[in-house]
Amino acid sequence: MKIPTPGPWESVGAVVRTSRTEDGRGGHMVAECWSVLDEAHANACLIAAAPEMLAALETLVSEEQPAARHGDVERVWKAARAAIAKARGDT
Repeated sequence: MKIPTPGPWESVGAVVRTSRTEDGRGGHMVAECWSVLDEAHANACLIAAAPEMLAALETLVSEEQPAARHGDVERVWKAARAAIAKARGDT
């Protein structure tokens, strides 16, 4: 797999950027969405959630993660729900 820009990412209008840290670092553009404004922002929200969605899905399907098979399933589902909310722009 190719290595993408590390997350988390955030959407700011129609731009997706790396999230800023407390010391002000980060904020590097990952993508810019071109479309009508509401649709561009919705697309940016979806793209910004990609790192969290990938991580949640990898945990859900991984046979190497005991949490996904046995005990800590609620933590995995919580991460998946948070990624979905972010993708929908609900956060």
